[in-house]
Amino acid sequence: MIEIKSINANKHPMSSILILNDNRIAYSSNEKYAIKILNPNKNYQCDASLTGHSNFVNSITEPNDHSIKIWSITSYKCLYTISNGHRSYVLKVISLPLNRIATCAGSSEIKIWNTKPPYSDTPIKVLNGVCRWVTALLYIHNKDSVISGSRDDIVCIWDMKTYQCVSVIEGGNHCWCYEIYMINEKRVIVGYNNLITIINVNDCKVENEFYDEDIEYIQSFVKIDNKILCGGKEGKLIVINKDSNRFKILKTTHKN
Repeated sequence: MIEIKSINANKHPMSSILILNDNRIAYSSNEKYAIKILNPNKNYQCDASLTGHSNFVNSITEPNDHSIKIWSITSYKCLYTISNGHRSYVLKVISLPLNRIATCAGSSEIKIWNTKPPYSDTPIKVLNGVCRWVTALLYIHNKDSVISGSRDDIVCIWDMKTYQCVSVIEGGNHCWCYEIYMINEKRVIVGYNNLITIINVNDCKVENEFYDEDIEYIQSFVKIDNKILCGGKEGKLIVINKDSNRFKILKTTHKN
């Protein structure tokens, strides 16, 4: 049985939800450009409201004002602001080992930043030269690598020890990459516009793909048992059966 609880947390549209390490819920909305922390142990009361961005927070990791903010979730204070981390809106922020983060903003650059004092507006490293518009990032723990996706249909694997690109996988369908999700230690699933692919990160090859003009903007994934749910445009939900290294579309639902 699935228990559903409705929480009247906000009167404004929500744009992102994140579960923190202590099971509290962080979410962003259009209200005063804030991030709010809900505590499930206190009947989902708001523990704190984190403000400071000058524009909408599209996602907790995607501010719309080019800035990157480092927050303490114990004191709820902003520890440091990188005012102009990128020249455009920050699209993705992911956590890396050794107190680092990686960010992208739809340009050719992936930037690596330090998240502990002494803070700096200068990145540790800038990765570029392979693709033109990086739009998605994922850290692969067992390989200590970052996999990136871009608007020009290129997926790259970057070694986080050397900061070098070790593999380039070209899709050939000229699709915009929206999201990359880890299936297991060997495989990732990549969501494009009209296209879903599974890539083996060990041999850096596409194992399977599914193209359908009716599947648009695959921007989110979640794994439940042996199935993967994919969220797309206009309320479409794609259910994928994951057997070994193969998958098939089981069901596509539409928002009425």
